[in-house]
Amino acid sequence: MAVPPSWAGTSSSIDADWSSGEDGAVEFEGRLSFFPGEVTSAQTLRVRRVDALGYHTLPDVITDAGGGFVMTDTPIHHGDNTYTFHYSGTASQAPESRDFTVLVDGTTSALSLTAPTSGKRAAKLTVSGTLTLSGKPLPAPWRLQVVRKDAAGSTTLPVVTANPAGAFSFSDTPPVGGNNTYTVTFVGDNFVTGSTRSAVVSISRAPTTLRLTTKADTKSWAPNVKVTAYLGKTYTNRKVCLYAKPHGEYEYPLKCGKVNSSGNLNATNIINKRTVYTARFTGDHRYASAKVSSAVKPSVNVANAVGGASFTKSGKYRIFQRKSNPVTRSWVSPENHKGVCMYYTVQAYKSGKWRTVSTSKCHKLNSASQGNYTYKGKRTVGVNYRVRAKFAGTAAHRATNGDWHYFRFRN
Repeated sequence: MAVPPSWAGTSSSIDADWSSGEDGAVEFEGRLSFFPGEVTSAQTLRVRRVDALGYHTLPDVITDAGGGFVMTDTPIHHGDNTYTFHYSGTASQAPESRDFTVLVDGTTSALSLTAPTSGKRAAKLTVSGTLTLSGKPLPAPWRLQVVRKDAAGSTTLPVVTANPAGAFSFSDTPPVGGNNTYTVTFVGDNFVTGSTRSAVVSISRAPTTLRLTTKADTKSWAPNVKVTAYLGKTYTNRKVCLYAKPHGEYEYPLKCGKVNSSGNLNATNIINKRTVYTARFTGDHRYASAKVSSAVKPSVNVANAVGGASFTKSGKYRIFQRKSNPVTRSWVSPENHKGVCMYYTVQAYKSGKWRTVSTSKCHKLNSASQGNYTYKGKRTVGVNYRVRAKFAGTAAHRATNGDWHYFRFRN
């Protein structure tokens, strides 16, 4: 905007001091000055106040003949209040505006809550608390907002009113189990700051019946395992998840889904080592979460053969010279079991029954999961013998017996 020629070389200034008066009023005392020259008649200043609520036009201020003025205002909101004094100027005098920011102190509020740490679903509980204000009396009533948050969402509860001492309480009957968070909010007003406080109450849920059964031929070294989870009564959630954790490996999901009309969820799984199965139910609004586990440990495959010296065959029997030492060779699969013990049992058929005549000490498998045992015990011509290898077992596999192998001695 072009400056009118008549304003050239002129200026105006507004200076003022402010102070706090009674009942929160703000008093300004100031002066409008011209250069060059002096104010020789009353002039009008427009006044505006800006606070957190917005813009407020205040009554005009009229200076005295010397430019002096006094203004009193009562702010309506705490925090920064900016006053603008504006002189519009004349045909021969430049306009001027001046801002003054006054920080209006507010009253600080605080909330405290007392609530039980736990409770029962659908049972009444009571939360109490106190609202305090600093630097200001507590005229009643102060209204407080209450919200309960649970697994089903947030619910606004009836407004609570604090008594003249600031105390308040409310009761509630939580319909949903799990953590229930009660949040009390005092919104405050133009001169009192708001505050919020929360308390968490753990609401119990009914126990859930969850069972897990496994069915497998554990004598097999690679059984097909049938896993069945049974879920009892619940409220809304009928979903169960099955997981499998092979020995030494990470757990992985096997199957997730809703149980059938009988409450069952079925899955199958082929294993070759000990596997822990776990069923998990996450719970719902009325029934607690649940977890149950069951382990299945399969056998290994133990293969045996008797040899190590020349022999002849007669049916299932291998016939050795009496002075020779039969050797039993064993192979274990599916995994490398180096260092695991194998035990060998030799029995003789006497007096109408098989009787143990020799039990070996530990014979450790080599890196190929193979083991050897040489029988050097007593041998009698005409007596039937048999030998069997036993895998000692590990954390991943059951102890497993191999098949019996039969032999005799001859002169």
